[in-house]
Amino acid sequence: MLKTSNKHDKITKMFLTNLIIFLIITPPEIHIFSFLVGI
Repeated sequence: MLKTSNKHDKITKMFLTNLIIFLIITPPEIHIFSFLVGI
C-alpha cells in the first residue's frame, strides 16, 4: 500500500513539474487560445 502511494506521488510530482515547465516555455498567446478552446 505504501509503495503504491509512493509511486503515485512520484508520478504526480513528475506531472506537475512537466506542467510547470510547459507553462513557462509556452507563450501566453497559446495559453489564451487553449483557454478559449477549453470553454
